[in-house]
Amino acid sequence: MTDPQSGAPLTGPSSDDPGASEAALAALRTEIDAIDDQILALVQQRAGVADRMASLKPGVAAPVRPAREVSLLRRLIAKAGAVDSDLVVDVWRGLIAANIRRQRPIDVLVAGAGPDTLRLFDLARRHFGASARITRADDARAALARVLENPATLAVTPYPGLSGSGAWWPIFNETRFRPLAVIAALPLMAEAGQEPEAAIIAQGVAAEPAGGDVTFAVAFDPHHRAVRAFNEAGILGRELARSRETILVRMDGFMAPGDARIPTLIQAGLDGFRVVGSYARI
Repeated sequence: MTDPQSGAPLTGPSSDDPGASEAALAALRTEIDAIDDQILALVQQRAGVADRMASLKPGVAAPVRPAREVSLLRRLIAKAGAVDSDLVVDVWRGLIAANIRRQRPIDVLVAGAGPDTLRLFDLARRHFGASARITRADDARAALARVLENPATLAVTPYPGLSGSGAWWPIFNETRFRPLAVIAALPLMAEAGQEPEAAIIAQGVAAEPAGGDVTFAVAFDPHHRAVRAFNEAGILGRELARSRETILVRMDGFMAPGDARIPTLIQAGLDGFRVVGSYARI
């Protein structure tokens, strides 16, 4: 084998010389130890910054910014080169989760039953870290009631949908639960076209766009006018689920609760149209 720049033969310990090979391995282990020390110093520095941020964040809501977290991970993955994207997500999700815990203790409730529960636990554990306080709620209603009681609690629910475990979404139309919103979807990183398996629900977390966002809304649509309403408002959206005359809609793009297009949707027949959250994934 030759050096790609000089063309000179590469020299190194011969496989026939165990002593030289072991010496080379010991040198590489020492180099890795030095790199680990540098990484730890940077982690300590990052934790110190998180501590200073905690002093500037009043309130009782969970100190999470899902859009910023997604933007950060996208940027790091783009710079990672040959480093595996899953490794980048795992390492930085661990750092993010640790910094969140330093700012304010949070609780995570997994709302599921049957075989789906284990999968939801796996998704929650990967997202919130090995040290997160994660417990199970009997169902989505019980989990969301706990989030109402304690804004530092987050709920991980099945992805809202038409039937099965995802059919909990009409809760959003109840007055009591209106302070809650979808803030993220899991898994955070997915192949193109792969639907999320879970949603994260919170109280008091500000909605922010990250790019490539999806927005949820509920509306009263007894005459099935959703398609016409979206066309008139220039929105790419569709009915995701229906419970009698109430619908859950999924829209491409970020829409804040006070979006200027909402009156157009209401005038086109989607009475009581109300945004109930948004998310972005990597």
